[in-house]
Amino acid sequence: MQADGTILGKPRILLSEPTCIDTLFSGQYILIAGSDYKVTLYTTADAIHLGTVAVTDSWISSICVLQQKQNVLAIGSIDGCVVVHQIMFNTVHALYKEIYAYRENMTEVVVQNLHSPDKLRLRCKDLVKKVSVYQSRLAVQLSDRILIYEHTRNPGEPSRYRVKEKISNSLNCSLLVVTSMHTLMCFGAVLRLYNNLGELEHEWTMESFIRYVRCVGGPPGNEGILIGLKSGQVLQVYISNPFPILHMTSKSSIRCLDINSTRTKIAVVDEAFICSVYELQSQKLLFSEPNALSVAWNLEHPDILAYSWQNLLSIKTGTFQAHSLPIPGFVVGFYGSKVYVLDNFNLNGIEVPNIVAVDKFMENNNTIEAFRCACLGITDSEWKRFGMQSLEKGDLLLARKAFMKVKDNIMVDYLMHAEQNYKKDSKAKQLIQAEYLILAGKIHEVSSFFAHYKFQTKSDPRLQRCMYNYLIRRRPSSCIQICRCGTVR
Repeated sequence: MQADGTILGKPRILLSEPTCIDTLFSGQYILIAGSDYKVTLYTTADAIHLGTVAVTDSWISSICVLQQKQNVLAIGSIDGCVVVHQIMFNTVHALYKEIYAYRENMTEVVVQNLHSPDKLRLRCKDLVKKVSVYQSRLAVQLSDRILIYEHTRNPGEPSRYRVKEKISNSLNCSLLVVTSMHTLMCFGAVLRLYNNLGELEHEWTMESFIRYVRCVGGPPGNEGILIGLKSGQVLQVYISNPFPILHMTSKSSIRCLDINSTRTKIAVVDEAFICSVYELQSQKLLFSEPNALSVAWNLEHPDILAYSWQNLLSIKTGTFQAHSLPIPGFVVGFYGSKVYVLDNFNLNGIEVPNIVAVDKFMENNNTIEAFRCACLGITDSEWKRFGMQSLEKGDLLLARKAFMKVKDNIMVDYLMHAEQNYKKDSKAKQLIQAEYLILAGKIHEVSSFFAHYKFQTKSDPRLQRCMYNYLIRRRPSSCIQICRCGTVR
């Protein structure tokens, strides 16, 4: 209530005689203890019951929260015992592509599009235990029910989530997964499938405890579910198939796993903190990396993954050596050039450089894969450098695409003419290399190159056009004079 006695919120009836009260986290929560031998946690705003913090053997006479550390609680009982507890809230969150949902204030769910600052807040007025998101659906498990939300957006109205189904279920599951038409709940080694009416349709019993569950997509009503067990097995079940499919078996318990966008490779992090990548069809181990706590494949490239360890984030492309960045937190998603890292209950989207993978592919003369990595996101100067490298290797098409990215019309026009003029030329490769040296400004190398291949710029109008129409336009301060013998001054 306010200072004048005005009651705020709805009064709540306690189940015992209270003997002491204190606040937690700067007044955000209330701790009440009494004759039931329990310390109970409530929200301050609405007095919503959140759960039991501690249980003693007798009446509790006093409680005290340490002011320096708001999560340390001291409890004194009438039998003379003093007990100190540390209160910690676990992270309740879910991620599907760019849609991120997380619990806030214990009774609210915030849904955020990571590509925009827009957020939607859902006030559930009950303890939020689990959340799961898939496409436009959001599942929220409360103390006695599961709410299924559907994302809607009408023309001229802001987007919002509406409750579509309510499932009465007070069972405390370990993991929750929502699909387009079903809800899955894990209970130890049992995975149960419920329809939208809350009816149990099927259940799968595994050999050991289920540690990790992820929906990998599929047709509506028949999505695939990837499962990691404590025994080290990695299985996949389909909603319409009663028999699980064994993919591979790890040496130790599964901690985290993910499958790439083409469904050809799977990355597994076990309890030994080793990230192993397997080929699904042959179950062959492709490579393994030490020091990994979590892993995520890039949703736009099937050969790029990210894994985190303490204060390091590592990016690995194909079989190339991984490069690390000093970024704290646990990686939970990887989309294009942005890695999503969970650090101290906050999800941060961090841009990572893709030019490292581009350079590695270019060193191995794999220009097509290098271009695919570049399309994930590089700077304009890096695009220009990639275009010149492609031109040096004789790939005019990729060079033209690279300069189109930065809208360099002069180079695009030149490369279009070069593609047409050099198709049936026996010296096409040498001419392209010569023009690359000119356009790259490598003046000292042009003379020796002309002398080696016996080019005469006076008798070759293509090199003259390249010299005068492009280089001088790009470098008007330069004064380059071409001699009859092919030397450059």
